[in-house]
Amino acid sequence: WSFDEKSGKCTEIPQLVQADGSSTQIPSRACGKAVPAQIQQEMVWIFPGGGLEKALQAPPPPSVQEVETDGFKLGQFVRDFPVDWPIVVSNILDPDHGLFAHQAKSFDMYSASSTYPLEIQNHYPEDGKGWILESKVPAQDKLLDVDAKLREAQEEPKKKKEKKDGKKDQKELWASSYFHAPFHLQLKRVDPETGSTNFVSTFYICPVGVGRTRFMAAQGSKTSVPRWMTKLFTDNFLDQDTYLLATQQKNILTAEAKEVEELLKTVSSPEDLKSVSMTTRNKMFCLTSPTEKVGARLEKFWDETLLRTPNRIERLLQLNAVGAFATTLPREVVLDRKSQQLDISKESQDVVKNCKKVSKYSKMVAVASIGLKFINKAPKALTSPTATIASLGLCFLVSSLAQKIEREYYFKYSDDYRRKDLAKIPEKIWIDKE
Repeated sequence: WSFDEKSGKCTEIPQLVQADGSSTQIPSRACGKAVPAQIQQEMVWIFPGGGLEKALQAPPPPSVQEVETDGFKLGQFVRDFPVDWPIVVSNILDPDHGLFAHQAKSFDMYSASSTYPLEIQNHYPEDGKGWILESKVPAQDKLLDVDAKLREAQEEPKKKKEKKDGKKDQKELWASSYFHAPFHLQLKRVDPETGSTNFVSTFYICPVGVGRTRFMAAQGSKTSVPRWMTKLFTDNFLDQDTYLLATQQKNILTAEAKEVEELLKTVSSPEDLKSVSMTTRNKMFCLTSPTEKVGARLEKFWDETLLRTPNRIERLLQLNAVGAFATTLPREVVLDRKSQQLDISKESQDVVKNCKKVSKYSKMVAVASIGLKFINKAPKALTSPTATIASLGLCFLVSSLAQKIEREYYFKYSDDYRRKDLAKIPEKIWIDKE
């Protein structure tokens, strides 16, 4: 079908074109609505809130500065989640959980302590209409240092200290996080003098409905990384705590729905609630660690603004009425990579197709290498026991690797995987007290 880019009017439907080139009348229902759009940093942004003139006056979409100034390349990733988008945003800005949920020691650099408190700044761009929450802290170990003392393991800390002492001229970095309300985040370790960084993690957490999120992320650096490699790492990383977020969701959204029902009794229409603040998250959460100063501000923001989200009140109450928040979906559903990523990404579908081809052809080559032994005129170099074993071994390795990569596009993170990850916590992160 063809459309007029300015009006959205449908101008041609191939099935309605006659042999002489004329076309029967196109029904009005076939026409669409034209909205302003722009492409920025490989993302398409649409402006449904008005015409082109109004769109040109609107602030630009959030972006990654290093792409423009330092030539960073973005390794992009997209996945859908059955988890409410504010819960996902709050999780990203909580580095305390990273040590335990992901067993990733780098998260400790973004956490705070009494020795290394957070520095928080609020910015109000777009003539005060926008909000950016910036936090930074020295990129040093905090919890890991406490753990080392608890273990009384002096050898490893001494090695770390010697390594640091040997680089006295190296600049200390700041671990910085940015939240550009309501959905854009960045994490990076920054040189305090130049403001430069070698790597940035950026996220666009897109709300697609109550209890649903389109998670869009990118890892930026000067080195280009194949997207399929970014996908493999990010999927395994996300699976480690997304089910935990789903278990939180039923409690949070149930409490939010109950509060909305009570608030509706005090106003004449749901529209009146757009100027009302909730207390759901303020009452539910106990945010006391030095790092959670950011989380406290963020949860307050959700309480004050979520009722302004288009269609949220109506949809929240509908889902609560049918018991959608009564239970948590099974792990196989919450972490189903096929429906959440493979089915919406042609690039991922191509990778899976290629893996199937590689596995198939590897098996064919293996069969052919055995068949050569029964051909009298075949070169001895190809039919010797050593050549046959080498060929079969190589085919097996290639086929196994292709199948392993293919499996990464389907449900993987079972409860057994989770238990193995939990077992790593006392080994590497935080010692269990006897």
